[in-house]
Amino acid sequence: MRLTNHVYLLSGFAYGLHPNVYGIDTTEGVVIIDTGLNQEDMQCVDKRLQQWGMAGKPILAVLITHAHFDHAGNAYAFRKRGAAICAGEGDAQGIEAGDERTIAYSYSMAFPVCKVDTIVHDGDQLHYGGLNISCIHVPGHSQGSMAYFVQVDEQSVLFTGDFIQAKENGQVAKLGFSGSIDYDPQAYLSSLKKIRGWVPDIVLGGHHQPCLEDGWKILDKAFTFALVNWREPVIPG
Repeated sequence: MRLTNHVYLLSGFAYGLHPNVYGIDTTEGVVIIDTGLNQEDMQCVDKRLQQWGMAGKPILAVLITHAHFDHAGNAYAFRKRGAAICAGEGDAQGIEAGDERTIAYSYSMAFPVCKVDTIVHDGDQLHYGGLNISCIHVPGHSQGSMAYFVQVDEQSVLFTGDFIQAKENGQVAKLGFSGSIDYDPQAYLSSLKKIRGWVPDIVLGGHHQPCLEDGWKILDKAFTFALVNWREPVIPG
């Protein structure tokens, strides 16, 4: 699915699959955001790359939003193809160790470990294919969760992984799974407050629909949802 002139949904909801995988086409090669879970997801990615004329291009880098199996399970396969693997600290360690930070317990199979070439931190800038990619640390869903902000086709795009997702035609914000070993609701709420300092045109989450217009609104909706639903009820005195 072509989302802008150079941004594509390569696997995920539109193809009947669970995790979204995105690609940015550049003159030098393709930048991938998240990897999908398994061979089925990988086959979908390859089919879409072929469909949109990117199959012959190198995969420059894979930007992993977090270490969970369905977002990082194919990292090893992309690295075998020559891609640099990038992930936030903590989650990068989980990907290399294949430990509980990958939530492999949810899938009852071993996580295929993979070396992470670049550990990214809040405020880092990545440069691939002429893109300037801002790294934003958004812990809560996982310790090392990252969002990636980039200008493409004269629009600002924010890749959020499971940190923030859009449902019901961008009208409802969905937050990430709370069953991971390093889930931290207080850190999550702080991250939701922090991300509102960014004003993306487009927000692309790890599941569900893309938000292609006024993406900043879904950031506000996510923050409001957490404030309303995560606090203890107040009983008037």
